[in-house]
Amino acid sequence: MKRPSRQAEGNAGPVASPPLRAVAAGAGLNLTDLQRDHPEYAFVAYLAEPALLDAVILDCRPEVVLLGEELTAKFELLARRHPGVKLVPVGQPLPGGGRERTPPVAPQPAGVPLPQQLVVVWSPKGGVGKTFIASNLATAVARRSRFSVALLDLDLHSADTGVYLDLLDGPGIVDLLPYLAELRPEHLENYMIRHPHSGLLVLLGPARPELADFVRLEHVLKILELARRRFGCVFVDMPPHAGEELVYECMEQASRILVVTTQDAAALRQTRLTLEVMAKLKIDVAGSVWVVLNRLHGAAPIGAERVEDFLGRPVVAKLEEDRKAVELSQFEGRPLVETGRSQRLGAALDALAQKLCPGVPDNGGPSRGGIKALFRRG
Repeated sequence: MKRPSRQAEGNAGPVASPPLRAVAAGAGLNLTDLQRDHPEYAFVAYLAEPALLDAVILDCRPEVVLLGEELTAKFELLARRHPGVKLVPVGQPLPGGGRERTPPVAPQPAGVPLPQQLVVVWSPKGGVGKTFIASNLATAVARRSRFSVALLDLDLHSADTGVYLDLLDGPGIVDLLPYLAELRPEHLENYMIRHPHSGLLVLLGPARPELADFVRLEHVLKILELARRRFGCVFVDMPPHAGEELVYECMEQASRILVVTTQDAAALRQTRLTLEVMAKLKIDVAGSVWVVLNRLHGAAPIGAERVEDFLGRPVVAKLEEDRKAVELSQFEGRPLVETGRSQRLGAALDALAQKLCPGVPDNGGPSRGGIKALFRRG
């Protein structure tokens, strides 16, 4: 490989800049030609078969990656995963002529520091609205703090968080599994998607239910470890299966557990049984388990006060039913706390977010936009 010629001794000319670390990926690229034509690059790796490109970038830390024709379609995905790397598709001018380094990523706007928290949103019964609550609470807290908030979709066989946030295209938990053993906390967000209005970072669950079987308990524990080291507040949307070891392990690590129920008799029965088991297992330490009553309506045979009597504990948040607003929010992929479409329900969700992170001001208002895109991913 050619290197820039050294200045002769005593020559007063400018000192050459060190070559940029570069990776070439793609069967159509000829490494010999690249080395000959671009001595300003120090090629640290060449991949004719680019399946391991993500791992090579994480390991070699290049400043420039040259992409063969077959990789140009993945430009945006690679750019999200590796924001500090200059990506150059074949056929575009190569950077480095002026020896300019890739500019640093712009820092996020300053926000209010968050207490370190792992918030698990769970219910022993499916269909009670836990994913709706998890996505709205995470969005509300992210809007308040403007940084350091993550949402992990660990409802692996029914991963619908992306539907509520209009984040259906991009990487997810399955994509990071090959690199998880060597992954550092700061690289976790390369496999997450940033919600554009709130700044919330989301780790999507498997795009298809059959892919959930690739995710094992040790993977989840490693992801939780990385997330807790990287983010100030982590929300986790859990599967509605009380007997799963995954659920128990996440609860053991949680600083706060939101148990979601409704006024439905079956949901209340399952919730009471589960709360009794959690008490026996000493999971509810220092009041870490909060009950959230969702879809509250006056026509139900079991009123809110009777719910508290039946469960033997207070309800921390009562979220009134607004089916039309919730369904429209889900269809548009816009959290209710952003749209302001249902003032009472939105205010109740904001109040619960404030309880989770007290003292954090509300920095955001309802935002415009939203894309009706429910079926892109998969």
